[in-house]
Amino acid sequence: MVHVVYNTAAQNISDAIIQSQINVLNADFRRTNADKVNTPSAFASLGADFEIQFQLATRDPQGNATTGITRTSTTRTFFEYGGGDTQGVFVKQSAQGGKDAWNPSSYLNMWVCNFGGSSSSLLGYATFPTDAGTFKDGVVMGYKYFGVNPSLGGVFGYGRTATHEVGHWLNLRHIWGDANCGNDLVSDTPTQQTSNGGCPAFPKRTCGNTTNGDMFMNYMDYTDDQCMNIFTVGQKARARALFDVGGARVSLLSSNGLGGGTTPTCPTSLATPTASSSAVASTSATISWGAVTGATSYNVNYKTAAATTWTNVTSTSTSAAISGLTASTAYNFRVQAVCGTTLSAFSTTGNFTTTAATVAYCASKGNSVADEWIGAVRLARGTTTIFTNTSGKNAGYGNFTGTSYIVGPGNALTITITPAWTSTVYNEGYSVWIDYNRDGDFLDAGEQVTTQAITQVTPITKSFTIPTTASLGTTRMRVSMKYNGVPTSCETFGYGEVEDYTLNITAGAREAMAEAPSTGLTLYPNPANDKVSVRFDNTVENNKGVITILNAQGQVVKTQEFEASEIGVIEQIINLDGVKKGLYIVNVTAEGFKQVRKLAVSK
Repeated sequence: MVHVVYNTAAQNISDAIIQSQINVLNADFRRTNADKVNTPSAFASLGADFEIQFQLATRDPQGNATTGITRTSTTRTFFEYGGGDTQGVFVKQSAQGGKDAWNPSSYLNMWVCNFGGSSSSLLGYATFPTDAGTFKDGVVMGYKYFGVNPSLGGVFGYGRTATHEVGHWLNLRHIWGDANCGNDLVSDTPTQQTSNGGCPAFPKRTCGNTTNGDMFMNYMDYTDDQCMNIFTVGQKARARALFDVGGARVSLLSSNGLGGGTTPTCPTSLATPTASSSAVASTSATISWGAVTGATSYNVNYKTAAATTWTNVTSTSTSAAISGLTASTAYNFRVQAVCGTTLSAFSTTGNFTTTAATVAYCASKGNSVADEWIGAVRLARGTTTIFTNTSGKNAGYGNFTGTSYIVGPGNALTITITPAWTSTVYNEGYSVWIDYNRDGDFLDAGEQVTTQAITQVTPITKSFTIPTTASLGTTRMRVSMKYNGVPTSCETFGYGEVEDYTLNITAGAREAMAEAPSTGLTLYPNPANDKVSVRFDNTVENNKGVITILNAQGQVVKTQEFEASEIGVIEQIINLDGVKKGLYIVNVTAEGFKQVRKLAVSK
């Protein structure tokens, strides 16, 4: 059962792509994959046909005919495993913008969605049989990596990520046992030191397996899709045990998910829906309509008023959330009722115009006074004075924006406003907004951090912390010196008594986070578990440097020095013992370069 949960048209992958993934699963688990000829002769005799076949469901839990695919439009721009969704279950819950599982005792539920936030580099994840029969049971995949995707080439484009994750669902562990020379509980897979990435040359010998080396071509390693080609006899035995009497997945053998099903009886005609729009914003809108008797679903068409081609989404409810629209643009929409092959006429074409895009920051502030603006300042350790009003004028209420800060989840920031006046004090005020989700506005829940009146001549300091649910990256901050209101644009504020003051920001954010990632630095595997390989280009002979791993708060968690006698590619293995699950920054510094790359630790 495949549940497609999408926010944009690109995420709503086609039936053909879904079927291509089913074909890959069958080829890999039945060992009919064409590239099995690439298995080294030393391991070829261990290759196993699991005798497990995958098929899209043809009957739903109510006994109705189904395609085995559900499609759910969501307002969530991404899902994650970690951050605000520590167990990665939101995509599995309709109430959280995802899709509830079909009975996991009868169906293998596979969700396809967009990953982001702390999981932006994630390909997929799965539950082990310990969660069998619960609402969490199943596999979650990034939409780019589900099915055969030629644009990703042989690295992730062959559909092997789903093969790997279904392997976990069938109780298979990583081939290195998730430990240094660990145990995957399968006797015919050689012990290996850690995960492999890319396409190693055979043989690659670690952990004393000097005869044939690592079985890096096993689906339960981290090598590229084009280099995976084998499950073993021992892995088959471990997986098949789940379907024995008393096994965690034996109930699937009596599933009613396959069979004819009951095709709903459809009327010969359907009434025409009446549709309307609501919740129109700069990039989204909601289309709603009344239920049509006999309809089982609805086609929702929309397009720009200037276009001739409609975009279609399907809904089984009486509304659809449309996203990815262009600001300040006129759109048309219409709705059609569907039951089998019976289609109603389209509703009367409706119209709406998206609102103007929210201005994320302004080039000038206040009332166009020359010194009423802030240049781009990168936030680093210590205190940075980003604005000082020394004009002594009635300069108006200043709207101070335009500064992008590199901050991470949990970073502590402090705003300090120091008035310079000594006489009459008006009930001025200031507010602080943080664009936590980096969508270009300051309108989301929790983005207004504080509002405080300035009624005294002593400095006012307010400290706050970026939520741990925020994404690591460029976060825009807006400090508004105005009495009230939300800073949604660069409007000119009314004049008032504004005296001299200084605005300071103190932060624990790291300057290193502001460095642009270098294409010359690669990390694998990424996400990593117990070790990570750091590869980079050394451009100086007899070079010395250091590799530093820092957490989102800028604290050093690992340091490793290196020496490179020659120019060329350098590879360093860093042990991640003691490094907790989370998102980190790897900083490589030596003569001739400074390179930075994000690293996800998934243990």
